[in-house]
Amino acid sequence: MSTRHFFKHIGLITILIWLTLIYAETASCKSPERGLSGIKEETHIMATNNTLNIFFPIAAKQRFRSYLEAKTEILALEGEDRKQALTQLKITRGDVSDWERQLTARILEGWLERLPAFAQCGGLARGDLPGVPPLGGFNIQKRAGAIARLGKEVVPRVLEMVYKNPEYANEIEEASLYASLVYLNDDLAVMPMVILLEDQKTGLSAKVGALNVLSHFGDDRGIETAVRIANNPYEKPMLREAAIRSLSGFNHPEAATALVQILTNSAKPLTDRQVASSSLLMMGNPATRKSVIGAISGTEDQMIKLNLVGALGRIGIKDDIPLLQDLANSGEPEIALAAKDAIEEIEARE
Repeated sequence: MSTRHFFKHIGLITILIWLTLIYAETASCKSPERGLSGIKEETHIMATNNTLNIFFPIAAKQRFRSYLEAKTEILALEGEDRKQALTQLKITRGDVSDWERQLTARILEGWLERLPAFAQCGGLARGDLPGVPPLGGFNIQKRAGAIARLGKEVVPRVLEMVYKNPEYANEIEEASLYASLVYLNDDLAVMPMVILLEDQKTGLSAKVGALNVLSHFGDDRGIETAVRIANNPYEKPMLREAAIRSLSGFNHPEAATALVQILTNSAKPLTDRQVASSSLLMMGNPATRKSVIGAISGTEDQMIKLNLVGALGRIGIKDDIPLLQDLANSGEPEIALAAKDAIEEIEARE
């Protein structure tokens, strides 16, 4: 290589080194915290985002073992990774357009930020309450009430225990968890209950619990499933009756129509019709008035008649008093007493 080309080559190398040093100095001046520590921090953020991007969708869409595995990966994050994950989860929990993502974000956020309250839910469901327990242990209402007193922040944890990955040892614990969802009164519970009812693998007691929760909320998202179960002759009687009973909580024309159809269909089992009459009494929907009047005259079953007379007391008008007076003079003591009460109720209202 000639001397001229040698110095030209050296000059290019020097310029490159000089430019590199200037770039490094400029970056350092603009961001003093940069350098190796800054690079590490950025790498951590990327790693955290990757962990959430990979495992959060799995945790949101899956249940049982797949959910637990994804949850474990996310909760294993530490330090800055954990902080970054928490920030993302708080953003996601506000996404009301996707209930599965919202629920999962609230569950994971709770484990990261509200561990003591989350950890107590299992013990309270098992009956580990303060004080001396009765001989048979604390009842369902006591356990559910204790869970509810932890506040709405534990709703995601309870839903995790009944929906994402069941965590109860017996039906008392299970019923306590479902009852606590009623006390906690957070409609985040609605869609998990609908999915439980639609899942063929869900046990009978869990489905009954889910129907009770849906009835409490009376949310339109649950009406179709409840009506379908109530009208399905192949369902187990206990579940079908629970569905009929749950319809009383829905302020929806479809629920009232379904109850009237069950009540007036002589081909239906008598117990179904009795439960339907009781549900119409509890519902107290004025739209069912004419159907109730017709059914009173068309039934010989005393339980059904008692329920319908009570329902007429709630929804009837003065024009219905003559019918009730006839019943009061019918000679059937229980029916007569119910009819007199119904007349007083109508007169006090009209």
